[in-house]
Amino acid sequence: MKLAVLESDQINRLLVLDRLRELGHETLEYDGVNDLLQSVERHEVDAVLTNLGRLDMNGFEIGANIQRIDPAVAVLVMSVDDDDSLAVHASR
Repeated sequence: MKLAVLESDQINRLLVLDRLRELGHETLEYDGVNDLLQSVERHEVDAVLTNLGRLDMNGFEIGANIQRIDPAVAVLVMSVDDDDSLAVHASR
């Protein structure tokens, strides 16, 4: 399974990538939404892990775009924010 990591903070991105690789996953690293979406279009990605708070497009918008391109790609959105309304929005 190819896991794509799109994280705006370089330190967090490296931590996530290192841990996923330790667990034996093949990972792809992206720092831009457009590059990620192109990989999804080429079916190079099985799942995406992204952060919620991005300047270019938030994690929910990224997920919606990915699902329009390829509904088989799983999208996981992470956040360090403790705002309960985000969890409610994510569950819809």
